[in-house]
Amino acid sequence: MRLRGKVAIVTGSGSGIGLATAELFACEGARLVIADVDPQLGKCVEVGILERGGDALFVLTDVAREEDVKRMAAATASRYGKVDILVNSAGIAVAGNALQISEEVWEHCMAVNLKGVWLCSKHVIPLMGTEGGGIINIASTHPFRAQSNYFPYAVAKGGLLALSSSLAVDFGPRHIRVNSVCPGFIDTPMNHELLSKLKESPERYEEFLAAHPLRCLGEAEDVAHACVFLASDESRFVTGATLIVDGGRTVYGHFFGDMIPS
Repeated sequence: MRLRGKVAIVTGSGSGIGLATAELFACEGARLVIADVDPQLGKCVEVGILERGGDALFVLTDVAREEDVKRMAAATASRYGKVDILVNSAGIAVAGNALQISEEVWEHCMAVNLKGVWLCSKHVIPLMGTEGGGIINIASTHPFRAQSNYFPYAVAKGGLLALSSSLAVDFGPRHIRVNSVCPGFIDTPMNHELLSKLKESPERYEEFLAAHPLRCLGEAEDVAHACVFLASDESRFVTGATLIVDGGRTVYGHFFGDMIPS
């Protein structure tokens, strides 16, 4: 088991990439803190891991609220005494261009997708011991290839890449590694509506797949496996890195930005 004995916090682990990461971490021997804003989903994940013989604790957490993050960090310290891995996976998709979105929508997007990562890092880093630890931030390919009408989301994820680099430099001397994983279009509940619209036209859907050199969509487990590598000792000399998990979309000349319904 590649994560045996390690304590990991995974935010947004009630569904999607966070869920797949938490479950794979548990399979690899990690003890899990399930941090999610949805009490039913979070508790379900905790129970599932426990029933399979793992060790998990659910803590209701809105990462945009510092008091929630403090409580989550305190509950982790009380249960496990330390943290080895933090996966910042909690996020929301926000559509619209710079003229369409309101100030409230902008602030909510930044609060969850960017400020929440800072708050979790701020309160979890002190729980990482002298041996250090690892932080994995789930970003996006949007900062590399902009998609129309996803202005606030792309900005937040671009800021997240800068945040990751800054943390890697500041806390590297404490043996804390900070890396980003940038998923492309992954088949998760967050993307279910968009994917359903694309599949209404078989020709459009095939063209969408053709924008990926691998000719397929990614699944949450694909991102989770990347997170396991960055959380394990196999990546002990990797920090400040950006790992793109997108089926080759970012490097391909054929762009599908206008194919996706707004």
